[in-house]
Amino acid sequence: MSSRCPIALWLGVMLIFLKPPCGRAGVITLRTNDLIGLVGGSTWVAENESGVLETALKLAYPAHALRIRNLAKEGDTVYAQPREVNYPTLPEQVSKVGATVVFVQFGQTEALEGAARLTDFKQNYGKLLETLSRITPRIVLITPPAFERAPPPLPDLELRNPVLEQYVRVIRELARVRNLPLIDEFAAVPNFGGSTHRRTLDGLQLTAAGAAHAAAVVVRALGFESLAASVELDEGGVLGAGPARKLRAAVIEKDRLWFEFVRPTNWAFLGGDRTDQLSSRDHRDPKVRWFPKEMEQFQPLIAEADRGIDSLAREAATTSLR
Repeated sequence: MSSRCPIALWLGVMLIFLKPPCGRAGVITLRTNDLIGLVGGSTWVAENESGVLETALKLAYPAHALRIRNLAKEGDTVYAQPREVNYPTLPEQVSKVGATVVFVQFGQTEALEGAARLTDFKQNYGKLLETLSRITPRIVLITPPAFERAPPPLPDLELRNPVLEQYVRVIRELARVRNLPLIDEFAAVPNFGGSTHRRTLDGLQLTAAGAAHAAAVVVRALGFESLAASVELDEGGVLGAGPARKLRAAVIEKDRLWFEFVRPTNWAFLGGDRTDQLSSRDHRDPKVRWFPKEMEQFQPLIAEADRGIDSLAREAATTSLR
């Protein structure tokens, strides 16, 4: 996802003036040292590049030492989450990272198949939630944002919103029946503040403005409301306020490290079906596999990046109170 356009809405800076909520009925309260796993499709994948949701959460909870791990993959749906040979399944990933909270967003891609699959969608989503609940009961369902009209010659996905709304109703019902917190991004789209900016690149993929709006919906549902004036990003998509800008840059760098660790460039040699190849092993001692050891070097780098993000979040909060 690109951050090229000027944006009148930047949630991160607004949040640094807010106090932590004491908790609200029906909405999950984040705790110190929570690790949030992001589960979904391409919208969550794009968060790796934009960093807006994590930036907003860190500014909202500067002393909580939250950790966010993006486990989404392009093409993931409630029906299937295909992975490479021997690659951990999605539930195994959620368990392995030690997620204490899972943010789940599905429905947009599935809605493109039409209303005929609503029953399949409900059943498969329910099965996935049941599996995730065995790892952690703290699951937050997030409805997908509405489609937006795209400029020609792209297809007008906005025409599919009536069907998407039916899928959203299913998600709301799943949240009600399972007593899960629900964050309704679909319902919040009409309140999009960037009227002069597009929410999406193509009717589906979020722009930086759209991602900021989606992040605003999430943290507002967690109990935060804006108490400060919005600011604009410059033409390069850079946040004007120093502390929040530095924090977002650090988040994006940490997410780059995480992406390279969790999505290695050649999984087949690391853990797939080519681990016996000579090029996967030390040329001096074929019994030694160099690739796994090399990949483990990412972990201390990610941990160090997280600590730096914590420090910048506290600095931003302190700066805002001066």
